[in-house]
Amino acid sequence: MPEKDNDTKLRIYAVAIALFQEKGFDEVTIRDICAAAEVSKHTFYYYFASKDELLRCFHGLPKQFHEELLRDVLAAENFFEQFMLLTSHMTDFFLRMGPEISKRVIALDVNRKNDSLDHMRKPHVHDLEHGIIKKAQAAGEIRNQSAPDALVAISFGLLFNAVFHWSMHGGTYDLRVAARAMLEAAFDVRPDLRKAGGVAFWAHGHSTEDPASETQK
Repeated sequence: MPEKDNDTKLRIYAVAIALFQEKGFDEVTIRDICAAAEVSKHTFYYYFASKDELLRCFHGLPKQFHEELLRDVLAAENFFEQFMLLTSHMTDFFLRMGPEISKRVIALDVNRKNDSLDHMRKPHVHDLEHGIIKKAQAAGEIRNQSAPDALVAISFGLLFNAVFHWSMHGGTYDLRVAARAMLEAAFDVRPDLRKAGGVAFWAHGHSTEDPASETQK
């Protein structure tokens, strides 16, 4: 795609996302997007078949990790923190987009009209997470001794559900804390490494004691 075409597409995309965040997805029309981006409807439809199609083009979901993130991962204080840094790009993405857009992205994915979330598990990412989990298990940081492949798959399912419930509740609680609490419980993370403060995901961000915490000490 020529550079000018790419710039136009990105401008339409950026303007549309800003409008969705400001007014809500359903309240924004294609006419609104065209007016704000200063393009014709013909130009919009050249790049996107619809508003839903625009959401399918979420380039914000990272498909690979940059060197800066990898440096942060390697500098983390322990293996479990390395894993949390690798998964943080998913929660951070949805936090940037906000609950309204997140709901729409999830709905498209559930209806199989979107494959954006599948990008979160590229083979090289999976291999990196697999290796970190294996090291964390060997170090006693993750006490759940299930196969690393299984824990990687479980982590993605839990993060997806955390985002789903967070968006359904209008983003009224800390998504990062809720997601971490779920992973700490599922992985049976060593108590001294837990930082979620007993916040249970199912309590929608209200502080509560994890009923399993005492038996795991």
